[in-house]
Amino acid sequence: MSLAFRTLSFGIKKPAKSKKIDENLSKRKELSNISEESLRKFDELREKMIGKVETKNRKVGKKNKKKASIQLLSSRKRNHEDSEGDSEDETEKETTGDVEKRIQSLLDEIRRSNRIFTWGDHLPDIILRFADSNLAPLLLDKLTTHSIRQPSPIQMQSIPFMMERRNVLASAPTGSGKTLAFALPVINEILGLKQLAEYSAPQKAKLLSIVLEPTRELANQTYSEFVKYTAGTSISVANFSGEETEVGHAHILVSTPNRIVFHLDKIDTSALR
Repeated sequence: MSLAFRTLSFGIKKPAKSKKIDENLSKRKELSNISEESLRKFDELREKMIGKVETKNRKVGKKNKKKASIQLLSSRKRNHEDSEGDSEDETEKETTGDVEKRIQSLLDEIRRSNRIFTWGDHLPDIILRFADSNLAPLLLDKLTTHSIRQPSPIQMQSIPFMMERRNVLASAPTGSGKTLAFALPVINEILGLKQLAEYSAPQKAKLLSIVLEPTRELANQTYSEFVKYTAGTSISVANFSGEETEVGHAHILVSTPNRIVFHLDKIDTSALR
């Protein structure tokens, strides 16, 4: 496997077919395997981490004030107190590191249980809830409206990558939520750009994203998902896989490769980044 692939890629392995078919499987919205116990442990560890960081910051502040107030003390006494403070900081640092290791161990366990396999450098943590991903409240509301409560495995790992504007090469089985895994970060990014004067002019929309699909059928499905989650916003979406050729109004353009090549001279790509 090339270095580029090892740096960028991750995948969701398709589970083996079970001999017994769960009758309620078709009724489930959640595609991920995250137990309530795992969520509870994660919340506890995260709160503990936040508390320890805040405690450490308070101790550093007190230590600085203490140093300022003992300027008239002997050099020997100052050195003794400084070394004592340093040992306290070292202990606190070790304790914080232990909590970080426990969090990573829990997240790795959840990755394994959801058959998420990753390759690359500086991998972001998976998300256990959509609310952990820093998505806009508008998108979180739409997810709730469409009864999507938990991210699927591909979304758990892919969304954090894309929220950091990272290059991602990902694979997952059919019906695993791949479209939403990249559509949500793309829409979220454009919502942010639309807050800037450069991109908010209503006279003419700027094309900010091109989504390529191999077939017209997939392009239509992807277009429908983007329309669903941009409804009620100022973001416009165009589908270039059908008869539509006027796409000057679009912020997001969905197309097949051949169509985009054929009409490339009509598309303003100056705002693409």
